[in-house]
Amino acid sequence: MDEVKNVYGALFRSAVPAGNVVYAAGADDKSWNCRLTNQGIMCACNSESGAQLLARLGTRPNFDGLDPQLFKKNMSVKPGQIIEVCGESGCGKTEMLLHWLAQCILPDNWQGIPCNGLGIDVLFIDNDCHFSVLRLVSILESRVQVQMQQTETLDQDSYDVETFIKSCLQHLHYQRCHDNVEFLITIEALESLLGNKPNIGVVMIDSLSAFYWMDRNYYCETKLHHLTHTLQKVIEDYHLVGFVTNSLINPVRDKGESSVTPRHLSMDPISRIWQKITTKRYLMWKCASDFAICLQSQEYNQQRLCITEAGVQYQ
Repeated sequence: MDEVKNVYGALFRSAVPAGNVVYAAGADDKSWNCRLTNQGIMCACNSESGAQLLARLGTRPNFDGLDPQLFKKNMSVKPGQIIEVCGESGCGKTEMLLHWLAQCILPDNWQGIPCNGLGIDVLFIDNDCHFSVLRLVSILESRVQVQMQQTETLDQDSYDVETFIKSCLQHLHYQRCHDNVEFLITIEALESLLGNKPNIGVVMIDSLSAFYWMDRNYYCETKLHHLTHTLQKVIEDYHLVGFVTNSLINPVRDKGESSVTPRHLSMDPISRIWQKITTKRYLMWKCASDFAICLQSQEYNQQRLCITEAGVQYQ
């Protein structure tokens, strides 16, 4: 049998050589892998995992309160989106991730103290080795102390802040990658990890370009396309939100320029590939006139911020 055409009604719409594997969707929304052989058609149904079922039927948390200053009502973060922050080294990209991370793992309320958090589990993939749990604890403690001071009728001695911070850190899942191979394996294994930890609602990656110069030949465009496709599929299938950082590789500057500006956003080859799947992209750079940092989106909505002991503070 060289060809099989129009087998089982509308299952196959064109002639398919024998031995080929065909992907088809049935009326019951199930997917099938069908192999055409000389003996007939061998079909197998692709059943979804339990985690996929929960992600599809369950509800994901509301991200409207994640960062009201940056994500306005008309630009709120929704499940299935990937937000990228890019800029030169040392401009504050990791601090932005920690800012969002603290907001995610803090609860909305703790014993009558409004923390205004989301209470979401977060997977933090650290490629740059810039993550510091002590820095995260400092940010969490600062936020709690501010809220406690604003609560007038409050006996602060009766609250165990240290125990509360430890309970918040239980919502953090940390993965350290030392090279490109570990990073690719981690992305490929995301689906299995989410099956074991279905409460994860956010995936953070710092940074996408960490291993670019260490293994430039391995970091080829084909593998990068596969990496972006795999991450995008997991984010969309499991209704997650992705936050990633990306360092600009050799951005082009005019003579006399000392910092990257928004027009350099598409100069980097890695950024061009990631631009295809990112929903929101922000460029960070240090302001030349003062110690502030500028954060600008593709819609040219610019925010000025500074980094303090308590974390990111908008100006």
